[in-house]
Amino acid sequence: MLTIAKNLNAVVAAVEAQAALNFDLTTSLNALVVFDDGAILDTRSSAYLDFTDLGLAQFARKIELPGPYAARIRNQNSNLFARSVRHGIRSTKETDPSNDLLFRCTTEDGIAKVRAVLTSRYGIIDNAPALGATLDAFRSLGLDDMSVEGYSLSPGSFHLRLGDKKSAINAAKAAGYNSFLPKDVDILYPMLHFYNSEVGQKSIGLDGGVYRVVCANGLVKPMGDEAGFRKRHFGYTTEELTAFVVASAEGILSGAREFAEKFAEGQNIPVVEAETMLKNLFGRARVSRKDEAAILAELGAQFAGANLNLAPVTQYDVVNAITATARELSNTDDRVVLERLAASLVG
Repeated sequence: MLTIAKNLNAVVAAVEAQAALNFDLTTSLNALVVFDDGAILDTRSSAYLDFTDLGLAQFARKIELPGPYAARIRNQNSNLFARSVRHGIRSTKETDPSNDLLFRCTTEDGIAKVRAVLTSRYGIIDNAPALGATLDAFRSLGLDDMSVEGYSLSPGSFHLRLGDKKSAINAAKAAGYNSFLPKDVDILYPMLHFYNSEVGQKSIGLDGGVYRVVCANGLVKPMGDEAGFRKRHFGYTTEELTAFVVASAEGILSGAREFAEKFAEGQNIPVVEAETMLKNLFGRARVSRKDEAAILAELGAQFAGANLNLAPVTQYDVVNAITATARELSNTDDRVVLERLAASLVG
């Protein structure tokens, strides 16, 4: 879920507090001793290793052990877990057991846990310096007065969305006041959406989008290769990251402003057979059955149970049904997937 913050300083403080708990170990599979009770000792650092869910899944992948199986037997049968890990280390074909690995660790409830198992070639771009570089770029561009519309800081990823209040759009006015909402209720902010992962889950990047104030819904719209900013983790310096953001942020925000206008204009664009269109979209995008049902229910609620293939549904209605469903998801990565899907319908 997204957390509300008063300002960017509060976000920076949260990111730095998380960073203070983290540390790295360089080791190899051959350096691990696995005891019968499932305990794992790294002989290089003399540290006993526990795992977060993600860390265990990545470790299991390195030794060619199915992640769900590893998680289940670790909790239910420690001796079987120990034997499976030993066998995996001896027989793995994907990773040479003598090769160095990067174990990214954190302190959780006073216990050191491996949060990621990556190759030693992984180019680290941690959240704190990445955010600092991005904010330096915003300051140089005069964009540091944007409002914080929420952030998410999980073991797997970091998301931050900023609203451009100075370019706010009255959605009802943009639609010629044909909206069913009162004239000054539906306000849209063009949005910048920053994201990063310290554990190999995603690149670092900056997308455009729209923040709908009345319901705190968001749309995330990648701006394309020319205007967009997305970099794989190759260990860039903070100066390089700042330069990347400086080169792209204004173009992304300009695209977000245009996108917000198109989104508002969707109130005048009818969607023929909305339910059929959505089901076709769900099939192509592999939306879960649960989310599919929630989106259709959300859209149906707007039309008091009318047949969605016959009701006067607009593009704006369909997009808002998807983003309203996305807003209720606890995992921000999953939320952004749906928000990007919704954005693909605009225009």
